[in-house]
Amino acid sequence: MKGDFVAVVSHELRTPVTALIGYAKTLRQPAFSNDPTIREEFLERMERQGDRLLRLVENLLTTAKLESDELQITIGRLLFEDLVREVVEGLGSDANRMKVDVPGDLPVLHTDRQLLGRVLSNLLDNALKYSPDGSPCELGARAEGDVVVMWVTDHGIGIEPAKLERIFDRFYQVDSSSTRQFPGAGLGLSMVRDLLNRLGGKISVNSTPGQGSTFTVHLPASATIPTP
Repeated sequence: MKGDFVAVVSHELRTPVTALIGYAKTLRQPAFSNDPTIREEFLERMERQGDRLLRLVENLLTTAKLESDELQITIGRLLFEDLVREVVEGLGSDANRMKVDVPGDLPVLHTDRQLLGRVLSNLLDNALKYSPDGSPCELGARAEGDVVVMWVTDHGIGIEPAKLERIFDRFYQVDSSSTRQFPGAGLGLSMVRDLLNRLGGKISVNSTPGQGSTFTVHLPASATIPTP
C-alpha cells in the first residue's frame, strides 16, 4: 500500500507542476501574453494549481509530524464562524458552491486554529471534489452543550457500505484504479481523524451511494489534549 502511495503522490505532485510549467511557457508567447482575457484565465488556472500543490504539501508535512509525534498544538480563543469565513473564502471560485449555515451564538472554542482550519479545509475540498461540477455542498454547525457539532454534506457519488470502515485509513483510496476519476493521495480523511483526536474531537460519516455523504464532527469547546 505504501508503494502505491508513493506512486500516487508522485503523480499528484507532477500533475500541478506540469500544468504550472505549461501555463507559464504559454504566457511567454506574445500571441497569448498580449491578450488580457487569456492572460487572466491562465493566471487563475495557475493559482488553482498552485493552491492544489500547496494543500498536498501541507498534508504531507502534517501527516509526517503526526507519524513522528512532532505535531505542535497551540491553543487559543477562536470564533468558529470566523474560521468558517476564512476557509470558505480560501476556496476561490468554488466558494459560491458552499451553502453555509453557522449560527453566530456558538460557544467560543479554545483550540488550535491552524489545525482545525486544516480539518475544515480538507472536508470542504473533499465534498467539492466528489460532487458534480457546479452542485452545492453544505456546511452547518450547532451547539450541544459545551460541544460544537459541525457537518459537511455533499451530493456526490457516495460511499459503498463495505468501504465506509476504511475511508479513514491512511493511504486508502475509495477508487484506487489506474483510471480513477478523482485526484488525491489518500491522506486527507486519515489526517482529519488524527488531528481531531489530538484536539479531543471525533468524526463520523453517513453515506448513500449515488446520493452523497455527510461528515459530522464533534469538538469540545475546550480542547482536551491527549497525553502522548
